[in-house]
Amino acid sequence: MRSFIFIHLSLLLAFLLDVILVYLAIPEFRPSFFLLVLIYWNLALPERISLAIILIFGLIYDLFQGALFGVYGIAFLSITYIFQRFFYQFRTLSILQQVIMVFLISLFLKIYLAINLEEDGLFSPIIIDHTYMVYVTLHAFINSILWPVIFISLRAYRRKWIGVRR
Repeated sequence: MRSFIFIHLSLLLAFLLDVILVYLAIPEFRPSFFLLVLIYWNLALPERISLAIILIFGLIYDLFQGALFGVYGIAFLSITYIFQRFFYQFRTLSILQQVIMVFLISLFLKIYLAINLEEDGLFSPIIIDHTYMVYVTLHAFINSILWPVIFISLRAYRRKWIGVRR
């Protein structure tokens, strides 16, 4: 029970930090702290991540981001599923390989969010242009640069407050 509270408290703090950055009108390439913390907990203790809580965070994230309802929920659930499914493969990666993995996940998440899901048809319009791709690349680069800091900080947090050493 203690680990459940501390894990979800860190997810809540990362979520609140993302919401604050949105309302401070930080540019589109701001880091996604919730995504980084979600990736860390799925690497560190995947069995203690509740899918229902992740879905609720995703749906609330949709409201604060102004996205189509359910888009972030599906994205966060997909990321959680991938990490929990391939936990043993991801856990053995070096920090540099994890940085590359975080870069790719951030990049694909932003491209997924650019697809216009409200249009019908095979060739529905998307909002990807040169400026958007620059922002997406900067966003992914900033997330990947912050990953080692988040990883080391949350590892220290886990060892001090949760007590699980893996």
